[in-house]
Amino acid sequence: MSKSKPGNNINAPSRTDIKKKAFLEAYAKLGNITKACEAHNIGRRTFYDWRDNDAQFKSDFAIADDTFNESLEAEMDRRGKEGYLEPVFYQGKEVSAVRKYSEVLLIVRAKAKMPEKYKDRVEQEHKGNVIVSLKMVLPEAAN
Repeated sequence: MSKSKPGNNINAPSRTDIKKKAFLEAYAKLGNITKACEAHNIGRRTFYDWRDNDAQFKSDFAIADDTFNESLEAEMDRRGKEGYLEPVFYQGKEVSAVRKYSEVLLIVRAKAKMPEKYKDRVEQEHKGNVIVSLKMVLPEAAN
């Protein structure tokens, strides 16, 4: 550890703290551990060490994960309700765009948000005979 020089801020974040913060910000945007590590030259093993040994980092990672998940849900909603523009080409040139919507994304969101109403229902019916064998073991009588 280097000696503190006059004027240095003793409470300044460490290089590790700066790396952790950078990773968490990248993960909240990318939603992928490998890509967030690569974005800041952090080894995946380092990430797992931080997560397993630093309760605050583990908590902050859960928040970053929730942030990414919410952005993913917002994008699903946008594509399902507002749609997205798909370019139209004619003779190799883009001439227009058509607004497309994703019913599949809306179905997925409806199933997640209202499972009591939209969950997949599976009914199984058995026809035929069922044979059940029982074996009874009695304790031996005391002599």
